Amino acid sequence: VYGTKNSQNVEINVIAESQKNFTNTNIYIHTPFGLPVSNPINDFSFDSIAPGHGNYIDNPYEIIEWTIQHRLDREEKVFKKLSKLGATGINRLLISVYNDVNPKLLPIAKWSLEAHLIKLIEDERVVLEKGKYKSLED
Repeated sequence: VYGTKNSQNVEINVIAESQKNFTNTNIYIHTPFGLPVSNPINDFSFDSIAPGHGNYIDNPYEIIEWTIQHRLDREEKVFKKLSKLGATGINRLLISVYNDVNPKLLPIAKWSLEAHLIKLIEDERVVLEKGKYKSLED
């Protein structure tokens, strides 16, 4: 059974079989800024998540909540670093924002950074001008 839960601009795709959810390990959540008061993942009932690799995740709600908070924290870090650096290119911002990540993973982290920047632009907190990102709260 495949279903999409869409609530307050939040979309979560779920594949359910019995009480197991099989995923490709990606959790897609898009909100204007932050999460809605009611987290729609709580509308689903499941005991574990079977990721595309590794063991079953037996504490799915805890992991999902951690993942959401991690993404929100990273987004805020992107915004704060951009505010501090001023207008800058993505590579300089990447090194500053992902200073806690193994340098070998920076090419992958760049994809996440691009996603954060797209969202910040949509939220009208950041602009892209002449190849440089700039906080609108500078």
